Amino acid sequence: MTLSSVSRSSLLLLGLIALLSGCATPGVQNSARLEWQMKGKLSLRTASESRILGIEWRQWAVGSDIRLMGPLGVTVAEIQADAGGFTVKTSEGIARFTEEDALALPEVGEIRLPWRSLSSWVRGLSADGRVIGSLGLVRGDWRVRVLKKGDDGPRLVHIEHPGLSLRLQAREWLVFNDNPG
Repeated sequence: MTLSSVSRSSLLLLGLIALLSGCATPGVQNSARLEWQMKGKLSLRTASESRILGIEWRQWAVGSDIRLMGPLGVTVAEIQADAGGFTVKTSEGIARFTEEDALALPEVGEIRLPWRSLSSWVRGLSADGRVIGSLGLVRGDWRVRVLKKGDDGPRLVHIEHPGLSLRLQAREWLVFNDNPG
């Protein structure tokens, strides 16, 4: 999909979708919790724009499904991810992205997403499965902070890149498998 064919109003949403899909791509297999579902809110901000969306996210060991909702619960995007990349379905069509694709956002520039790490970050873990501590985690240009913790998963995660801020507020976590031990 070429971003030149996408309207400016959709560009921020596509950036958000690509970031989330990076979170959803499987890769870290040493996490004890491979299958989960999360419902909550998602906020994306750049210097000139912001969006708040509802999110329903189902993650399992081999892929994920994410649904993003706008006002009144209307679905604005559906994402399906697997080891090969992710498919995004919006009102403007369907696009397939791979791990090598970079995302170009106005005011932010080109961003290479840390695909393999993001699926852990959203669960409050580093890529090697350790809990992100109170000081947060810095990987390259990315900074991850877990601002609120819950019994089943983080309640508020803040992921930042220069010019881009993402807040994920979980209202509900359901963990489907949790390796004892």
